[in-house]
Amino acid sequence: DTEGSPDAVRETLDTGLFSSRGLERIGWAHQTYAEFLAARYLVEHDLPADRMMALITHPEGKIIPQLRETAAWLASMVPEVFRGIIELDPEVLLRSDVATADVKDRLSLVENLLRLYDEGKLVDCDWHLRGMYRKLNHPSLAEQLRPYIEDKRKGIVVRRVAIDIAEACEVLSLQGDLVQVALNEADSHPARVQAAFAISQFGEDEARAMLKPLAMGQAGDDPDDELKGCGLECVWPRFLTTVELVATLTLPKQPSLFGMYRRFLDSHIAAGLQPSDLPLAVKWVEDHGVGQAPNGPLGELADAILAKALDNLGISEIPKVLAAAVQKWVRIHGDVGGGTRPSTFRAKLAENVERRRQLVKAMLPLFCDSQDWVSLIYTEELINSSDTFWLIDRLREAQAEPMQRLLAAFIARVFDGRDIGQVDAVICASRQSRALAEELSWLLEPVDLGSRKAQEMKAQYERMREFEQRRTTRPLLDPP
Repeated sequence: DTEGSPDAVRETLDTGLFSSRGLERIGWAHQTYAEFLAARYLVEHDLPADRMMALITHPEGKIIPQLRETAAWLASMVPEVFRGIIELDPEVLLRSDVATADVKDRLSLVENLLRLYDEGKLVDCDWHLRGMYRKLNHPSLAEQLRPYIEDKRKGIVVRRVAIDIAEACEVLSLQGDLVQVALNEADSHPARVQAAFAISQFGEDEARAMLKPLAMGQAGDDPDDELKGCGLECVWPRFLTTVELVATLTLPKQPSLFGMYRRFLDSHIAAGLQPSDLPLAVKWVEDHGVGQAPNGPLGELADAILAKALDNLGISEIPKVLAAAVQKWVRIHGDVGGGTRPSTFRAKLAENVERRRQLVKAMLPLFCDSQDWVSLIYTEELINSSDTFWLIDRLREAQAEPMQRLLAAFIARVFDGRDIGQVDAVICASRQSRALAEELSWLLEPVDLGSRKAQEMKAQYERMREFEQRRTTRPLLDPP
């Protein structure tokens, strides 16, 4: 018999069950192995259930904390231990294979869990346990949970647990009860938020649509926008129009809270916008979004909407509204994207030259009668020296004098004087364009320092220097 031979022991210790604990020391690779084997040892040696309970129970009547995992293994192996723990410490059983227990045992476990939470003997503070609530499902679960969900006199902890169990087990028959709690202005705010969140996770279309008043801010006090966030999660984009959506977009009441409303702003709006919705969404950016801090929730949302609009420039209405929004953004912030976080809009501009130039072409008419064109010169993400030849082509096509002067001003300031090809092209183009020749007079002909032209050039230089200084020293948080 080699069961206990040195070779067998060495072979066993060389398996993945063990790991080193230092010089000439070894231990279990994971505590679970020891806990499982301890439980199996008791079962295989036919220790009576009452003796097992005595080993794992504290004199005060609770399962000894260090033995909870072992107790969970015992509960899954010995039905008598399972039923004994139900009365003492039912939370422990959530760590066991309770899903394989019979319906009667699961019903009893839910009953005792709710009772102890209701009596304040259990505290709902272990997020890991909430992930195990799905094991508790059984045919009569709705009847067990409904009294705790509906009764406003119950404590918020037990109501929250009951709602979490309903959510984890996706008890569809409780959707109506959860909707009533979420919409009841007389109920406690935490219970309403928990109920609305549950609907956002597993609710069917009819239940989701009923929470539209939460999204629209028409269902009572909402001090942290959590009801609003849950409502928006439920109804956007299927049960909420873009017109209704933009009416709800306000700064969070609690800026430091990353709750449901902030989560919705960060991840769901742009994804739910259809191409036909984009003109209205971009108009919202122009009117409300671009004045926000780029790193703030509405500033980041504006960036996401602009990025999606840039992908849809082929839609007839979009170039014009996008150009207006970007012009205003550049005027306020001095660049595109802005802030310390990566800008999706800026990245999309960089990855597609043709799309960027299409946007700039739509923006050009907006700068013809405005000094704001200086800001565009310094926005390299939109226009830079790589566009010199493209700008010269636009200059040759331009018919109106204001557009010719604008394009000439751009060419004169963005072309790369170190690139012989660009210099030759610019000089050649100046022979055909009086506007460009005037802009390049400093390069093509001498200027009398006392002349009017010199004064105009100096004034223009001062404006550009002032803009550059303002752009590089602007505050971290821009005014709305």
